[in-house]
Amino acid sequence: MRVTFLGTGTSYGVPMPGCDCAVCRSTDPRDKRYRTAILVEAAGKTLLIDTPPDLRTQ
Repeated sequence: MRVTFLGTGTSYGVPMPGCDCAVCRSTDPRDKRYRTAILVEAAGKTLLIDTPPDLRTQ
């Protein structure tokens, strides 16, 4: 079984719209987090769990 975390941010992602904190304003690419999603692969089958709106980017 293989599990891939496609996003590890909050339900809004980071940066969060309307937030003015230092992390959300940061230009460092490591401060960007996509919304949570998981891809599970086992026995030739693939299961995508909790697909967020930014899935295409992930």
